Amino acid sequence: MWSSIAKLKDNFAAIANDVLDTADELENDEEVKSPDGYRGHHEERGGADGPADLELHEDVDLNDRSQADVEAELRWYKAEVERLSANDSDIQALSTNYSSLLRERELDIQRLQEQNKKLDDELQVTRQERVSQEESKRLQDRIKAISEELQRAADASQEQLASLQDHHRQQTSALLLKHKKELEEARAEASVSANGHDSNGFVSTEDLQARVQEALLRAQDAEKALQRAQEKEKDLTKQLAEKGKANEQVQASLGQREAELTKVKAVLANQEAAQNEAQQQLKKKEDETIDANERASQLQTERDQLLTEMRRRQSAQEEAETAATMLREQIQEALAQKESLTGQLTALRSELDTSSQAGQKEAEDLRERISRVERESAASRSADAQAHEREKAEIRYDYEKRVSELRGTIEQQEETLRTLRRQQEEGGEPSTEAAAREEELTRMKQEVGILQERLRSSEEATSRQSEEHQKELARTVEEKDKAKRDLARLKQHLLEKAEEESEKMSEDSTRIADLEARCVGLEAQRKALEERLAATRAELEKERATSTQGVQATADEVERLRGELDEALASLSSKDMELVNLNSALGQYYAETEAKERLQGEFHQAREELSRLAVELEASRKAISAKEAEKQSAAEKVAAVEARVVAAERGKAKLQDEIDRLRKALEQSMTRIHRMSSDSDQYVDRRIVIKLLVTYFEKRHSAEALDLMARILGFTEEDKKRVGLAQLGRRGVVSGVLGAPGRIVGAVFGGASAPSSPRASVSDRDPSSATFTDLWIDFLLKEAQQQEEQRRIDERAAEERNALAAMSEEQFTLPRSRSSLSPQSSASVANLPGVYNPNTYSSQVSSPTGGALPGVFYANALSPKQSAVSTGSDRRRSSLLDADGLALPSPRASGLQSGSGEFSSVPLNTNTGEK
Repeated sequence: MWSSIAKLKDNFAAIANDVLDTADELENDEEVKSPDGYRGHHEERGGADGPADLELHEDVDLNDRSQADVEAELRWYKAEVERLSANDSDIQALSTNYSSLLRERELDIQRLQEQNKKLDDELQVTRQERVSQEESKRLQDRIKAISEELQRAADASQEQLASLQDHHRQQTSALLLKHKKELEEARAEASVSANGHDSNGFVSTEDLQARVQEALLRAQDAEKALQRAQEKEKDLTKQLAEKGKANEQVQASLGQREAELTKVKAVLANQEAAQNEAQQQLKKKEDETIDANERASQLQTERDQLLTEMRRRQSAQEEAETAATMLREQIQEALAQKESLTGQLTALRSELDTSSQAGQKEAEDLRERISRVERESAASRSADAQAHEREKAEIRYDYEKRVSELRGTIEQQEETLRTLRRQQEEGGEPSTEAAAREEELTRMKQEVGILQERLRSSEEATSRQSEEHQKELARTVEEKDKAKRDLARLKQHLLEKAEEESEKMSEDSTRIADLEARCVGLEAQRKALEERLAATRAELEKERATSTQGVQATADEVERLRGELDEALASLSSKDMELVNLNSALGQYYAETEAKERLQGEFHQAREELSRLAVELEASRKAISAKEAEKQSAAEKVAAVEARVVAAERGKAKLQDEIDRLRKALEQSMTRIHRMSSDSDQYVDRRIVIKLLVTYFEKRHSAEALDLMARILGFTEEDKKRVGLAQLGRRGVVSGVLGAPGRIVGAVFGGASAPSSPRASVSDRDPSSATFTDLWIDFLLKEAQQQEEQRRIDERAAEERNALAAMSEEQFTLPRSRSSLSPQSSASVANLPGVYNPNTYSSQVSSPTGGALPGVFYANALSPKQSAVSTGSDRRRSSLLDADGLALPSPRASGLQSGSGEFSSVPLNTNTGEK
């Protein structure tokens, strides 16, 4: 739109400049009125439309033009004057129309500029509204996305809270179950302690001491758990207070953000309504813009038509002005011709008077000139001939003299050259002087040739000059004859001209009178045309002033519009800056809203966590109360146990004697075991053979089982070859361990030093991975334990019942709470005889006087030679030896089984070593 308006303005400015230039040209044409100008123009048009040229030097007679030509010329002048008058009226009307059209176009331009400005403002508003609408859409999408994220975060928080609650319930349930189990165990122990005996009718001192120790450890664990719960409760209370403060801040910020969000939503709603209205207005403005464009195109078409008409009228005006100018020139030329004709007539009259005398004098002069020319030509020919002869003689003399000199020089040079050649032939060496002489001789010869050529050329030039002189003489004669003929013709012409001048004088007088009358009429027409031209010029001046004012007003309007456009652009940039600030503030608001929602979620989580922790705290307090009750009961149990320990202390003296007796019995049993191991090389237990055979066939003829049978049964090399057992270059793990039943028994009970690392029984390992060696060792251990159990049950039952009955009858005064039992007292209790203490275990079983239970020995409490048979099992470490030296399992180790099944217990005859 702006480009079309700018083009329209440029076109109008060009039209105004054309009008001003036309007025200036008209002024310049009026100022050019000199006779020379009219004459020059008349000379250009003389042969076509005007009269013929009248100049004396062309010898044209005035009588060549007839009276009809003069009348035709006058009629043509009148037609041109009428046409110019009509063109002048047309020019005036065209100027008036152009002024009115120019004013209308200026008004249209102003109106279009105002409409364009309004449309520009509305377009800017619409753009801002579009931007606001897009921004509102983005904000709504952002709000929706944030709401979804908050919902997802809330769902995740709920799920996390539910999982934490489930985990807490599970931990609480497990803790309660553990406490219940411990409570039940403590109650069972308390009931056992109260009854004074277990299902077998007695309670060992070791079990009692272990239970007391476990009760103490449980009480310590309960106190630690209580302290941790209290610390956790303090931390939770502190966190709850901090989160409460943060929640208050978040709530305040949330309230502010909600108010701002409400305002933003209201602004967005207003912007959306304004945007809808702006869209409607934009649609209307677009229709108006289309109409304005159509009108502008129509105005452009009309302007083009007007410019075409203006150019046509301007060309017609130029033609009229040209015709008027030509007419003025012709009038001036006619006046000049009149004056020139008058002067020519006077000159002709004087010339006619002097023509006869001048002709005679000219004839005499011509005769004298002819005679003088003849004399001069003859004298010049003789002088030229003599000069030519002299020059020719001088040239020939110089030539001969020069030639003779050159010949003498050449002869001298040749003689010198011959002399030099002879010297060269005699000397045998080339001479530079001879070469120079030869060159000089050659140069001289060339110079002689040049002189000869010059001589010939001079002779030719002399001949040509003589010929030219002869021709010039002939021309002089011809010119003399021509001058005689011209003189005769001039005399005849002067006579004829005098006669013609007398005839023309009368004709010219008549023509001069007609021309004078015609000049008077043309002068009147010229004055009328000048008046009309002055009026036209004044109108053009007025129109030019009006156009200048309009152009100035248009320029001022353009400057004003440019200023308004700059202001609008500045306002638009400020609006853009405000929009950017609003976007940044909105982004900050969204960030704060997100932070508020996140803090609110954290606050809810903290509140839920606080409620959960409060429930846990209540449960922990209840559990602590229960633990306090359990601790109280455990303290009572400890007091009872300590009383029994004191009673056991008193029975220590009695049991010491029994320990001495059992030691003697142990020595006797060891003696029998050594004897039995020395005699067992010739005997094999049938269960071993059965197991070997079963293993051999179960493992599909295992070479290891066959090799083991060969070693146990003592196969010879021939027997091994017969059964297909090749001689192996190495001994396997099994063959290295078991050589014979005697060696096995000796390894278990004998004096060979075995590794001291404990071994796990087959029942503690995978039965499928157990080797035959492990099975064999487990079998022997199990058999010894079963024998120990049987003998222990039979021989020690009465003594144990009697000892416990005696201890229960004693009265002790012990502290009732666990807190009064210091670590030193616990250590003293652990060091009492009959109480199990892992730290003093090895020393108790290795020292006969270490305060162990009377009559009780562990499996690794043997002599130093026998202490290598430990298998690492607590049941094996707790196995006892009876007075006869056979191993008896403790009540806790009575359930030993093998990996593949139970071996039947077969009594062993210690005297004979037979089954």
